[in-house]
Amino acid sequence: MSNKVAALPPASELPTTSGLGPADHPPSLALADHGFSDVENGIDWRRVFTAVARFKWLILAVTVLGSAVGVAATRFLHPQYLAQATIWIDETDRRGVSDRGPIRPRQLLDPESWVDLLRSYVVLDQVVRDQRLFLAVRGPADSAVLETFTVGDQYRPGAYRLAVDSGGQRYTLATANGIVLERGTVGDSVGARLGFKWAPTPDALGPGASVRFALATLRDGAQWLDDALDVRADPEGNFLRLELRGSDPARITAIVNAVVERYVQVAAELKREKLTELAKILGAKPPQRYPRLPARIFAGEAQVVMSTESRGASNAKAKRELGWTLRYPSWRQGFSASYVQPATLEVAA
Repeated sequence: MSNKVAALPPASELPTTSGLGPADHPPSLALADHGFSDVENGIDWRRVFTAVARFKWLILAVTVLGSAVGVAATRFLHPQYLAQATIWIDETDRRGVSDRGPIRPRQLLDPESWVDLLRSYVVLDQVVRDQRLFLAVRGPADSAVLETFTVGDQYRPGAYRLAVDSGGQRYTLATANGIVLERGTVGDSVGARLGFKWAPTPDALGPGASVRFALATLRDGAQWLDDALDVRADPEGNFLRLELRGSDPARITAIVNAVVERYVQVAAELKREKLTELAKILGAKPPQRYPRLPARIFAGEAQVVMSTESRGASNAKAKRELGWTLRYPSWRQGFSASYVQPATLEVAA
């Protein structure tokens, strides 16, 4: 058996593929060979301009449509603002309170009751009156005329129209249905018998002026404000947070500040009354009262106003219209019965 290997024939005698010469190569898979620009050379601007020219009408239509939507959004969609306030309530932790003795130390209100107090009508009714939330006007021009408009304790709600004659001398106050309620001279008080406190100047009411406005009740305004306010208290009742949203930042800020100020006034009144009643129960002297001038110097104007000008609440209307019979004729009797408990004597067995 032979171990020799046969020698290969010379290269010139090897078979060749038809059509392929020594310089022929198979097609390359590189991107440049398929008409794409070399990646390293950057963007092919010629192809970009070609695509833009091909779809120019579509691009123009999308641009015009987007601009139109943006303009419409600015006209019909108004930005919403948020006004916030935080009230710190100086209350001890309920877990550290013990019911020892016939007179039990208590918080002024439970944490949940602080929220109820803020939403009560004794707070919101006054805010509605001070901020004139009962008044609805048609536009900025009417708002300027009604800038000094206020109402008395009793007034007539409804929609009204004030018209001035062509000479600018006489006015006519009528309802929205055209029923004439009052005629007078421009510059005099308007709607006094309806409970209005309003005397627009002749400069504010020009010849041929027409002012439209509507009045709601204080209670309706308080209910609207109650729905608009977002009030939250922490579990321990030490912080009370309230928020109000609206399209007029200055307006909602003024309303939130008014709610906080009124709330502090009412809370200060409750605390002052509580100290007075506790002093009576203990047989001690009532809390000392200081004249306004020294108190204003040492405590400040805000503290004096909160301590002297806050209003109370009455349930006379509820008793009269709903026929309620109270367990205690006055809140002072209920206060005493709530805080004074009979002492118990424990005898060891």
